Amino acid sequence: MAETATPKKIMLKSSDGEDFEVDEIVAMESQTIKNMIEDDCADNAIPLPNVTAKILSKVIEYCKKHVEAAAAKTADATTDTAAGVAGFAGVAGDDDELMKWDAEFVKADRNALFDLILAANYLNIKSLLDLTCQSVADMIKDMTPEEVRKVIEYCKKHVEAAAAKTADTTTSTAAGVAVGDAELKKWDEEFVNVNQTTLFDLILAANYLNIKSLLELTCQTVADNIKNKTVEEVRTILNITNDFTPEEEEEVRKENQWAFE
Repeated sequence: MAETATPKKIMLKSSDGEDFEVDEIVAMESQTIKNMIEDDCADNAIPLPNVTAKILSKVIEYCKKHVEAAAAKTADATTDTAAGVAGFAGVAGDDDELMKWDAEFVKADRNALFDLILAANYLNIKSLLDLTCQSVADMIKDMTPEEVRKVIEYCKKHVEAAAAKTADTTTSTAAGVAVGDAELKKWDEEFVNVNQTTLFDLILAANYLNIKSLLELTCQTVADNIKNKTVEEVRTILNITNDFTPEEEEEVRKENQWAFE
């Protein structure tokens, strides 16, 4: 009998210096790592400077589970072919079990969930990125994964800018710091140049996630949008239905004449 081939191993090194030995097929769930392996850049431990050991262990757990599920699904599809419809039922059952496992996997605290999103994005593991973004989206009613990605994009940009500013204050002049602030302000202006629905969803997300700077930025954008607008225009922008009768509206205008001058 032929011996089962030993899976090839890959060594991954977390940002805090911990080594993880994993099967190559598991590591290749990451498109980033897969490209490095295919380019013969994986002879030594692959450094992952943006992923801590705690998060890397979770990522490996996810990838291993999905590799095993894919192998089991292939086996089921092969061995159950003769069973006809029953075979398809077996495959569907595997899918249901994996969905349940995924649902349990993302039951993490908020910080860990965001770290997983950043790791999935950095490692280019699309299924994990979609899963974690959808998990956050489910926390924030009516928010799409793409809008969640925008929140992550904002947080990442501001963390990077804060790090660069700290470095500038140490090694550069005050003028350099001012330039960095101006660039970030310009980036923020572009960031909130979105449609109204996305802008309001970003406000809800910033409020729910308690991201004070993003909440202030998005609210200020709405304030700027309604500045010098008529009451009717504000109602249209904010999608407010006027439930006053003409008589009631006239009475309100008389009582608050200063607001309509």
